[in-house]
Amino acid sequence: MRKLNVSLSDEFVDFVEREVASGEYASASEVVRDGLRLLQREKAAYHEKILILRREVGIGVAQARSGCLSTRSVAEIIAELDAENEHSALNRPQGPKRSINQ
Repeated sequence: MRKLNVSLSDEFVDFVEREVASGEYASASEVVRDGLRLLQREKAAYHEKILILRREVGIGVAQARSGCLSTRSVAEIIAELDAENEHSALNRPQGPKRSINQ
């Protein structure tokens, strides 16, 4: 494994030291590696969201160009979605009811 020296603010040094002291990590390097893995996952998720948004916008643009437009306002669409969500919540099967014996 390659080595890399980094400079950290006092706040980050304190954080790393607390994590090691907690026993969750054996070393400062483990804390930093775990933080970098989290950053990698966060960035991958961000880029995935951007790709999805671009795809969805592309679909919307294609629909608009083909004349497939809604005459409803955004408020009307939101109200319809809220009503659908409320309806599905009311019709969702409920689990068995349990009583607490005291």
